[in-house]
Amino acid sequence: MKYGNILKNKTLLAGLLCVVFFFLALFSEEGFNWANLKYSASGITTDELAHITGGYYYSQTHRYFINTGEAPLVKNISALPLLFLRPVFPQISDINLSPQYAWNQFPPSQFTFSTQLEKDDDSWDLGRVFLYNPKNNPDLIVFWARLSVIFANSLFIFLLYFLLGKIWGKRTALLGTFLLVFSPLNIAHGSLVDMDFMSSILQMITLAYFAIYLKEKNWRYFLGTALALSLALLAKLSSLILLPVLFGGGLVYILFLDASAKKIGKYILGCSGIFLVAAFVISSVYSFQTFNMSPQDIYYQMSNHLPPNVYHWIASHIPVSFLTAPIKGIMEYIISIYMLSNRLTQANQQIYFLGHTYGSQGAGLAYFPVLFLAKLSVGFLLLVLGGLFVWIYNIYKRTKKDSWNRTAENFKRFLNSSYAFSFLLLVFIGLYAIPAFSSKLQLGIRYILPIIFAITLLTAKFIDNFWDGKIWKRWKTKYIFAAAMFFMAESVLFSFPYYISYYNFLAGGTANGYNIATDSNYDWGGQDIQKLASWVKDNNIGYVYVDMPGVSYPLEYYLGNNYQNYDVTTQPLPPSGSLVVMSVSKYQFNRSNSQVKNLESNLVARLGTTIFVFRVS
Repeated sequence: MKYGNILKNKTLLAGLLCVVFFFLALFSEEGFNWANLKYSASGITTDELAHITGGYYYSQTHRYFINTGEAPLVKNISALPLLFLRPVFPQISDINLSPQYAWNQFPPSQFTFSTQLEKDDDSWDLGRVFLYNPKNNPDLIVFWARLSVIFANSLFIFLLYFLLGKIWGKRTALLGTFLLVFSPLNIAHGSLVDMDFMSSILQMITLAYFAIYLKEKNWRYFLGTALALSLALLAKLSSLILLPVLFGGGLVYILFLDASAKKIGKYILGCSGIFLVAAFVISSVYSFQTFNMSPQDIYYQMSNHLPPNVYHWIASHIPVSFLTAPIKGIMEYIISIYMLSNRLTQANQQIYFLGHTYGSQGAGLAYFPVLFLAKLSVGFLLLVLGGLFVWIYNIYKRTKKDSWNRTAENFKRFLNSSYAFSFLLLVFIGLYAIPAFSSKLQLGIRYILPIIFAITLLTAKFIDNFWDGKIWKRWKTKYIFAAAMFFMAESVLFSFPYYISYYNFLAGGTANGYNIATDSNYDWGGQDIQKLASWVKDNNIGYVYVDMPGVSYPLEYYLGNNYQNYDVTTQPLPPSGSLVVMSVSKYQFNRSNSQVKNLESNLVARLGTTIFVFRVS
């Protein structure tokens, strides 16, 4: 195939972009020295410890006590290669163990787990006992789990390209694929055993399938919508927002194009069918995870997680014999939804944002907009703001000169063009923003990643619409777009491999982004631990004092006995000349502390982006 023909083959280019995404995601997290992953790969993040453990736990026990508050799809995908690797899983028995026993003492006296801790969802203890069993290789387990998820995410990007090509044409689809791939934020979350990226891409796929179904009423797109919706709901519980988006957005589409009772009836019937098929798939998947759970186990979970009045009503009206495998699956899904609801309302958190520390009250409405402007590349922001300006200007022009009837006709034409996908994306953004911005739970920009995906696709459509336009007399708009996209690609290449910590240069760059926000925006449980381990080994460091709360791994695994747990805010400074290792999150939370101020002037090393090493003067 000639070089020119390759450039014209948009499907091939989209496939190459997905390959680029796959390798950027893989190498950014696993490094290049796979024979020595302990010092090459990124440390396991906070959520990954529970997710990877949960996925393998389901396959070994077919119970759903562990990591119950999260949907299973990503965890199941991460566990697939582990079924062949066959790491040792702890024996779960009635042994009496106290909560957090694997954290308070490591290694624990025995690598077993308590049935009571299992029922109480002690996910992180089980994660430590499982991954860091001396018979297992934790780095290899994490490598294969991540590889499986990265591969699945790459396939989903390619599927979205095909659907966008059907709706908007291949050029727009290729542009959308480029914008999704060359985003440090997307690579960061698409490379981890993390719910946010996969749920976001599946939500976009669901909307695309549904848009085509509305237009063509084809049984293939009916099933495609139902399956995509099932996967989205199985990827993350917050995907439930799709239900009102699909039903409400589709209803508006039907009412404006053909408001006959027959059409509306068919639409409601078809939409109900999609939801019922999705419910059947979800029930089947959850049934697989729960078939070794007795009805009493389900009731135990309900008593712990459902509101008392709801639990008592269920316990008094639903007999034990009714809890067959499919019903147990649905009940488990409902329990998970209640757990998510409790988490959103309680918002047990400590976050740093723009110089202040916040708890359950959250950081306010500015949190997500500021992070949107700081965590996305400047090239992408210019494209988004350009598209937003043109869109608002066009609405203003049309509203000013159009009559009401003309406005209604324009809206009808907008709905009827491109399978109404643009309209569904706008409805999705509006409805998703309501719970996202009203919630006090603010642990990272990842919570609005679905909104960012929808904005990305609308931006691709904007670029395509004006690709062949002109600015002034000579300049074609495509050159402006190409320049912005070039800067997007540059930001990805020059920020490698620190995509979790990425901030654009207007926000101070990756090196200084922690001054805006930390948590999963920057320091997700000490992902740079392997750089600390390498630095200690390569420099023959004898002993370090480590102040890195919230990490997901036993420090003994990386540092041996050459360290001591330390808290700079409650303990006196170690002897003069000692080395104090501090995570950037701990540093930011306590910069006003007098001992932290004493250490600031004696920075010895910065390892990766998230670990500071100070020498005591």
